[in-house]
Amino acid sequence: MPWDKLLVDLGTLKPKQKATALFNFTGDIKVVSIETSCGCAGANWNEQEQRLSVKYTAIDSIPIHIISEGRNYALVAQSCLVKAIVNDVLKPYKLMIKAKVQDARIF
Repeated sequence: MPWDKLLVDLGTLKPKQKATALFNFTGDIKVVSIETSCGCAGANWNEQEQRLSVKYTAIDSIPIHIISEGRNYALVAQSCLVKAIVNDVLKPYKLMIKAKVQDARIF
């Protein structure tokens, strides 16, 4: 596997708390594009270090259906799609982050 990991668990976060996930690539890569699944996450590729940094800001509200299930937290998963050229071949890589957001307000 060319990435050191495909999933980073950010643990338990408070509403609007910021956290960063790091994904390191081993080998030669030319990143063509990066897309995150939500506006609450932003990605930055450091070509020199061959490292993808994904910054996530935790949600600040929990959907009412989760509260009705008796929970005061939300489990969140976001993806980052990296399209890159490796060994002269364009390849997609799906990297994931997840977190538990505790004590957010209800919407």
